[in-house]
Amino acid sequence: MTAWVTIPPLEQRAAECGVCCRVLDVLAHEATRLRKVSNMYRLAKLAGPDYCEAEIRRAAQTLHNVNMIAATTEGEKGKMKNPVLTDAGWDAATIARPFWMDGKS
Repeated sequence: MTAWVTIPPLEQRAAECGVCCRVLDVLAHEATRLRKVSNMYRLAKLAGPDYCEAEIRRAAQTLHNVNMIAATTEGEKGKMKNPVLTDAGWDAATIARPFWMDGKS
């Protein structure tokens, strides 16, 4: 017997994921306040007590894979550092990009 399951694209799954949306909003909020998020631990703390650090890491990796956030990786384990929103990330976030970050003159 064979069963077929339709798996939606990663972009759609990221857009429907509550944790991914929270990560985008936290990064957008911190960027509008001109504050930097240096690592996943800090991002998890900013996301609040409803989310554990492992959830935030998985969501950030998903967002990185769909090019909604950009981050550097350091160390042998490849931990993400300094995540920032890309243009696609700003479009998906519920917080509007400030006028000084538009890049349009």
